[in-house]
Amino acid sequence: MRGNFGRVFSLALMVGIVTCRSAWATERDFSVVTAQSSIAASGTVTTSVGTATIQPQGTGSLSTTYSGTIKTDQESASISFLSSTSVTANTNGSWKPDSSAADVAASADYGGKVSFLFGLETANFAGRDFVIGVTSGPISLDSGGHFDLSAATLDFVNGNLAYHDSSGQLIGTTNLANKTGSITGTGTLSSITQSGQTTETLNVPINATFVLMPDTSTTVNLTLTGQIVATTTFAAGLPGDYNQNGVVDAADYVLWRDKLGTGTALPNDDTTGVGNDDYARWRAQFGKRAAGSGSAAGAAVPEASTAALILFAFVGIAGERRFRR
Repeated sequence: MRGNFGRVFSLALMVGIVTCRSAWATERDFSVVTAQSSIAASGTVTTSVGTATIQPQGTGSLSTTYSGTIKTDQESASISFLSSTSVTANTNGSWKPDSSAADVAASADYGGKVSFLFGLETANFAGRDFVIGVTSGPISLDSGGHFDLSAATLDFVNGNLAYHDSSGQLIGTTNLANKTGSITGTGTLSSITQSGQTTETLNVPINATFVLMPDTSTTVNLTLTGQIVATTTFAAGLPGDYNQNGVVDAADYVLWRDKLGTGTALPNDDTTGVGNDDYARWRAQFGKRAAGSGSAAGAAVPEASTAALILFAFVGIAGERRFRR
């Protein structure tokens, strides 16, 4: 009978932990640092007369800075990028063609050109109103805050590409909204706490290619490369609130358990390692909330049920016995 109880208890514990991982996710909005966030455009254009590499129309015309907001959900050891992310390209000059594809210059985010047949045929391209987003399910974070971006996609929320070729055969615009490209590279999430404030920094390298077809005989391989750096700052919060969602709850126990023995410090903790003292701090603060806060980012944080409190009380007892041994 004791064996059956043990199995039932273990199952309940597993269910409780899985539930906590999804129910206590913390939503954070990161503001893009424009001075550190730029993306360059490159690629090729293939037509019936050959393939040409995209060149700049003028100095710096194929690179620009970005601004906006990256929205995430964070759990104990993962990060998710939300579809509501909006990062906007800044105008970098005046380039041909204009938004109606007329052969005149107008303000644009990007300006490129290609040349075929030893310069006998040329075409200008101008990108405008670029707004991109990053979306993903939960991506694992390692102990150093690194995450694999191959599980995410780069999406065009908005954008238009105008083109005008000297032969008059390729003149028009392409709407980039809802175009999606795969990302490669490793991102990082880091944090520092000073004077009661925690600042998290998100670094997202961008390397994605989009295949566009302005017409049936033309293919544009447009590659975006660069990086987006964004930060968020919030009150350091309560001792024991390791996921910094404004309440000391079951999710903080999950984070403590995952970090145990890694040698990395927990948020809202003044020690350099993760050990028994952090568990004791969590247990002593369980159920407490930051003053005037439901969560660190305004998302609702569910109250712990009586069953959950009893479940984690058992966990605490088991943990104490393990520590004593």
